Amino acid sequence: MEQVEVIGGEASRWTPIVEVFSDVRVLALGTGLYLIAGNIFLAYVGANPIDLVEGIGVAFESFFQLVKVLLPWWALLIIIAPITLIGPIRRRLWQQRTSVLLSIMMCSLFTFMFALVKNRMSLVEPFWADNALTKLDLMLHFGHTPRDLLLWLSPEHTSRLLGLYFNTWVFLASFLPVLLVAFDSDKTRRRTFTILWMLCWVGLGNVLALMVMSYGPIFTDLFPGGPADAHRGALALVQRDDARSLLATKLSLWRAYTGESEMLGSGISAFPSVHVGMATVIGLYIARLGRDLSHRLTLKPILATAFVWGARAFSVLYVTFYAVLSVYLGWHYAVDGYVSIIVISGLYMYLTARSKAPARRVWFGLPVKPL
Repeated sequence: MEQVEVIGGEASRWTPIVEVFSDVRVLALGTGLYLIAGNIFLAYVGANPIDLVEGIGVAFESFFQLVKVLLPWWALLIIIAPITLIGPIRRRLWQQRTSVLLSIMMCSLFTFMFALVKNRMSLVEPFWADNALTKLDLMLHFGHTPRDLLLWLSPEHTSRLLGLYFNTWVFLASFLPVLLVAFDSDKTRRRTFTILWMLCWVGLGNVLALMVMSYGPIFTDLFPGGPADAHRGALALVQRDDARSLLATKLSLWRAYTGESEMLGSGISAFPSVHVGMATVIGLYIARLGRDLSHRLTLKPILATAFVWGARAFSVLYVTFYAVLSVYLGWHYAVDGYVSIIVISGLYMYLTARSKAPARRVWFGLPVKPL
């Protein structure tokens, strides 16, 4: 734990406040900057703040209706059971309760602003890249549409695949910094992955998405001039009897896009894939945690090596799962996922190198730690 020097010998009074601030300062700074930038963007596109506030209730209502379709009881059980049954987890959560509550609030604000911005990006830049991305996919896969290479998934129940796709992603993607504050005692690791989490949402989901506006294979029949012929498989999947939840999700997003309804988390954007990007963030964290724990645990060398490679293998499978399903279900082009993996991995390597670099900058005569 960092030493806190307080004039007057009253460190005990201020230490808890300083510790809470230390836990959440990166997330608080990032959230504050994003809220400012997001509001500037919304003002630029002419969004009325009063209309946004009025739409929040409707947006949450439609979002929770969709959650009822996608979220089964076992997913809630997986989340709640460890907190209720495992003593050390309960004690850690109680110790970190203030930081956890602040993190929940900031993550909620961050992701809500992301939804508002994403749903209005097409007001700035129209969709233009789908034909180009389809051609790029064909070129990279030797003339085949990537989804057609995944027909071995056809016997699987489509709604169950969609449930897995969302259920194992939404909670982690929305509240990863909360979990880091609650359970990870390594400040460097927490800082690195909190920054990476924010960069994934904003860098992939806003900046790159705005540069390459695309709607994805599942919507090619709803946009004039879209490459619908190349994505007949994805469009046919939506019409299957076992794909009712997939069709419901598609229509809900479309109605939100056209202004017929409000929905939290709406917004049509394919490139790059935030789903695959956030899965990469989570996968890199699991791999990093496995490596760090192998150094701390008293394991024989062969077991330590197996532990590290087991974490890496799980990470690769986790990212591959999302990359495959994002293409099979029609949400993304394959290149969306490839770019997301490359960008997030590159950002992770940069942040890791920065965290190991010596402090060089000075602020009011004091060295500033690198991010």
